[in-house]
Amino acid sequence: MKKPTIPQKDPYKVKVEKDKTYFWCVCGLTQKQPICDGSHSKP
Repeated sequence: MKKPTIPQKDPYKVKVEKDKTYFWCVCGLTQKQPICDGSHSKP
């Protein structure tokens, strides 16, 4: 697995849509923090 990047240390302001499911990235590999893009499962 790749080495994770350190996401920002400040709060995130996120616009969300009603009835849409979002996944919060906890691995630090996603390219668009803080929402998971599945990078953790890519080789």
